[in-house]
Amino acid sequence: MGVVCPMKAAVKFCGGCNPAYDRADYWDRIRRASESRIEWVPRQGEDYCALMVICGCQTACPLREMSEENSVVLLTDDALPAEGVVSRIEECCG
Repeated sequence: MGVVCPMKAAVKFCGGCNPAYDRADYWDRIRRASESRIEWVPRQGEDYCALMVICGCQTACPLREMSEENSVVLLTDDALPAEGVVSRIEECCG
């Protein structure tokens, strides 16, 4: 049986001008929940099937400057459990 390659996803953070929660802690929980199912790659120069955008508030400023992306998983709070975020990414990468 061959080795299963994980799906590739990238992450982008907002600038953090008005964070309502600890974005770094949420990212760490998501990364741990993804285990070996998702390979996190740089946004530039890599192929990926989903982009997770972690914004500190509902304004979601990064969306204004982003061009067309593959599939975007937008997070504006930490209400969704980390495993739920991983499931959304997996759905995007289908």
